[in-house]
Amino acid sequence: MSTASPFRIATAVLVLAALGLLVGCTRTAKTEISGTIKLRGQAPKLDGLEVLFLSPDGTMVSAPIGEDGSYTAQGVSAGEVKVGFSAVTAEAAQQASEMKSSMRLKKPEQKTQTAKVTGNYPKVNPIREDLRDPSASKVTTMAEPGKTNIFNYDLP
Repeated sequence: MSTASPFRIATAVLVLAALGLLVGCTRTAKTEISGTIKLRGQAPKLDGLEVLFLSPDGTMVSAPIGEDGSYTAQGVSAGEVKVGFSAVTAEAAQQASEMKSSMRLKKPEQKTQTAKVTGNYPKVNPIREDLRDPSASKVTTMAEPGKTNIFNYDLP
């Protein structure tokens, strides 16, 4: 029978420890970003607006923008993130509502009722085309773990 030498055991332990560190390093720290988004210098006062954060690891986090412009995005991967914005127009909100109501189970004699969407949705998308796709956007911010990350922006 052969026994393992102390040198081989120590080497194996060091290799396993190094692998454990490498695996642990592949996880990206998550953080939170909050702030205020304005629309041409004013609080947006619209429903259906979102801010989008695209992290270097490819994960995207979105957060609704309140009528006062405030938002909080949780679970954003740390690093330099690209920023985009989205808006749901009144027409899109109505179409989504109609699709949702048509998917509900109903009795054969029951007619589908289309509810009018309530809310202050924009008639046209107020977001410039070049700011809609975070992967193509030139707007960026740093997301640092353990810090208060503030990102304020005035949409032109």
